[in-house]
Amino acid sequence: MELRTQIHVNAPEAVSNAFEVTVNICNAVNLNSEQFDLTFDLDVVNVLDVDAGNINGTTVPIAIWSPSGFIRILSP
Repeated sequence: MELRTQIHVNAPEAVSNAFEVTVNICNAVNLNSEQFDLTFDLDVVNVLDVDAGNINGTTVPIAIWSPSGFIRILSP
């Protein structure tokens, strides 16, 4: 049986202060590049910082981070 690649955005269900969100990619085979866009409601979320990720020891850079409600994750 072939496993399907899954992407999960992990964030707390309820918050009252600063919190961290992680994006996990599971069951990926031969993943050598990726791109996804994350949008958010500025009336609800204030993004303070975005850190590069890691896939099997390779850094995944943040291509665009705009406090206006848009983050693009892109790896070459």
